[in-house]
Amino acid sequence: NNGCSIDTSIIIIALGPDCILNVFSPNGDGMHDFWELEDAFLYTNSEIKIFNRWGQKLFESNGYDVPWDGTNEKGRAVPDGIYFYIINLGNGHDPIKGTITIIR
Repeated sequence: NNGCSIDTSIIIIALGPDCILNVFSPNGDGMHDFWELEDAFLYTNSEIKIFNRWGQKLFESNGYDVPWDGTNEKGRAVPDGIYFYIINLGNGHDPIKGTITIIR
């Protein structure tokens, strides 16, 4: 009515643990062998850490160029079970925390 027009639109997407795959099966069958994260929301400086139930760090990645394959930092397969992750996106975003289950 005032002669104004829309020239920009912004879409805001809220991401949390419910948007992230929470089960994978690294058993070498070629299906779901890696914990895949949608790179659409990861920044190049994103930091991903995975821990066991005792708080021991098993995996760490900056940028997530190589997805987690269910092994520890020594390259040994971790047992079936529930693991914890923290994804620090950086750029002022709150960390995303959740669990991931391995079923072989």
